[in-house]
Amino acid sequence: MRLSWAYRPVGKRWMLLDRLDLIYDEQTALTGKDDSRRIVNNVNANWQLDDRTQLGVQYGSRYARSTFDGVAYDGYSDLVGLDLRRDLNRRYDIGLHSTVLHSWDAHVAGYSAGIDLGVSFAKNVWVSFGYNFAGFADRDFSAARYTDQGPFIKLRIKADQDTFKDLGFDFASPARP
Repeated sequence: MRLSWAYRPVGKRWMLLDRLDLIYDEQTALTGKDDSRRIVNNVNANWQLDDRTQLGVQYGSRYARSTFDGVAYDGYSDLVGLDLRRDLNRRYDIGLHSTVLHSWDAHVAGYSAGIDLGVSFAKNVWVSFGYNFAGFADRDFSAARYTDQGPFIKLRIKADQDTFKDLGFDFASPARP
C-alpha cells in the first residue's frame, strides 16, 4: 500500500513531497516460507536557491521485519541524500548528488556519489546522463533515487491538465455545455 502527499506553496521557492510504503513479500520454497514486512517512508524537499540553482534533500527511513527458515530478524535503516542542480542555460543543466544509507542494527553504511548532465529536448521532457563513482543497491530506496555505482540515464516527463490538450486529445478535456 502506498500513501503520498505533496506540499507546493504558490509563490514559494520550496516544496515538500512525502511517500509512505507498506510492503509485504512472501515466498514459498522447498525450505519453507520466507516473508518480509517493511515500512518505508521517503521525504523530499527542494529549495530554489536562485533562478538557476536548486538544492534537494531526501530523508528515507525503513523498519523491516523478515522471517527466514522460521527465524525472525528486524532492523531500522535510514537514508540521507543531497542534490545540487545548476542550469547552464535554458536547455542544459548539471547536477551533483550524494547519498548515505545506514543500517543501524548491523552497523553498516553504504555511500553513493555522482554527477550528471541533463538536457530538456522538448517541452516538459528532461533526460540526464550520469555516472556514480561510488554506489550501493537497495530495493526500497533505489526506486526513489539512483544509487548503484556506474553509468545511468534518467528520464522525466511532466504530465498535467494541459498535456492532453497540447497533444490535441479532446477526450481529456471537460465537456463544454
